[in-house]
Amino acid sequence: MPNRQELIIECADYGLSTKEISDHLNIEEWLVKSALVKPPTPRTEIPAKSTSKTYYPQFAHSTEKTIEFYEVLYEHGSQKLNGLIKKLGPKLAAEFIGARWNTMHALKIHFGYDDPIPANALELCLYFPEKVRREVDVRDDYKCARCDRVTDVSNIRYHKIYHPGPITAENCATLCKYCRSTRINKYLKHNPKMFDGLTHGEFVDWIKENAPFVKRDRVYPKGQIGSWYNKET
Repeated sequence: MPNRQELIIECADYGLSTKEISDHLNIEEWLVKSALVKPPTPRTEIPAKSTSKTYYPQFAHSTEKTIEFYEVLYEHGSQKLNGLIKKLGPKLAAEFIGARWNTMHALKIHFGYDDPIPANALELCLYFPEKVRREVDVRDDYKCARCDRVTDVSNIRYHKIYHPGPITAENCATLCKYCRSTRINKYLKHNPKMFDGLTHGEFVDWIKENAPFVKRDRVYPKGQIGSWYNKET
């Protein structure tokens, strides 16, 4: 003998409405509607997400999870890492170079787990390793290339002049958070390739000429003079 749900489905197959089925079987209409809802696909029938999903590092900034494998990539290079992974596998390769297994696993997922690490992997990254950042700090003395304000840890931005491009001090400029977000990124939004091929000196000269920082005082109602570095025309 068919159960209630089977009876409801059979009535629906004959073209009866939920109201008619409700009256015919003497049950509430909401029970009819719930019986006609298709059950969800069993979890075992849903294909698992592939670990070979390709991420696009050219659009990814460094985070606490990615900094470690960026440093590994910079230190050893993609060619060496690909050779070790091919011979030893990711886990033993990580042990061989003194890195954590999680770091190597994250590196593989970042560029496609089943694919070799691209030869130009570093050029596709926006992260500047610690060694390069220290070179930039010595050269720029922590000063923003546009407003000359001394930046701190929360305000400094190591800006990649053109991308994709080499991860070197020559392709990196120190900018404060304000100048980068309100000026430089606006230019890049309209023309992402406008700084391609520029050296650090040429980039700074372009900023000084085309996007100069204008210092001016601002008088507040009480007659106090505002700080120059966050007020400009």
